[in-house]
Amino acid sequence: MALGSVAVFGATAEPGAELCRLLSVEGRRVVAISTGEGDISALAPLDLEIRTTDAAQQLAVKTALKEIAALEAVISFVNQGGACDVIDAALAAGARRFVLVTSIGGGESAKALSLMKRIARRKKLKKMTQAENHLRRAKLSWTILRTGPYTVRKPSGNGILSESPFAYGAINAKDLSRALYEVMKDDKTVGKVFSAMDAKHAKMRDGSSVTPFHIS
Repeated sequence: MALGSVAVFGATAEPGAELCRLLSVEGRRVVAISTGEGDISALAPLDLEIRTTDAAQQLAVKTALKEIAALEAVISFVNQGGACDVIDAALAAGARRFVLVTSIGGGESAKALSLMKRIARRKKLKKMTQAENHLRRAKLSWTILRTGPYTVRKPSGNGILSESPFAYGAINAKDLSRALYEVMKDDKTVGKVFSAMDAKHAKMRDGSSVTPFHIS
């Protein structure tokens, strides 16, 4: 049975190229959708379709996903302006699975940030939280993955996921790509919200120990 198509929305985000490579290696049709931000050169060597659309234009977003045959899943790095339109367009296009990438600090994970960071990022965090809540209400098999900053210089292979809203820490972009790939394949992650970080850098704001979520 042929695998369905996967759209990576905002594919020029730092983890995007590696995620597209992992998906295409398993024989999926991968459509990398650039929102016009970032460099698409990392996507060029990969055997996939590359499209550009304006995430701020509702009709453009809807058209971009509607034109993809047998669309099974959408992974979106668009988590602020246009995020809700991407979710609605995925549903309208018949997608079953949706993985939204936001940042640690969104929703209830605001408690993982210091007060100063919450104040400094309040507008962005508010928009991310709105996108997360919109996805929770959608009739999709969804997962929300909040990430720490991509400041770990080299991939360690030790990216972990935590369900705790107190968890925080940095991660390498390629390790995040691997985590996203595994999340999309595992139905145990449906309806769950995770924070992604490198095991070496993982901390808990409440001082407790980080308990990783194990993906089969």
